[in-house]
Amino acid sequence: MSSPFLAFFSPIGAIGALGSGIIGLILGIICLIGARYVGHLGWAIVLLILGILAGNIGGIIVVLGALLDLVSHFTHE
Repeated sequence: MSSPFLAFFSPIGAIGALGSGIIGLILGIICLIGARYVGHLGWAIVLLILGILAGNIGGIIVVLGALLDLVSHFTHE
């Protein structure tokens, strides 16, 4: 019976970690591009969703920025 600890050192575990890193990088690039248009309501919602999907500290910062923009959008007008 194999140990679940060995899954981290298998080629499949390495492919999963690489795929996760590439997805995080792509989400980060989309967030950087979308930061220019955060004043628009649609982009704020997109950034909120991408921040939730990205996770980690970068995702939290994107979510906070999108939430601040949404709050200012609905209270400023």
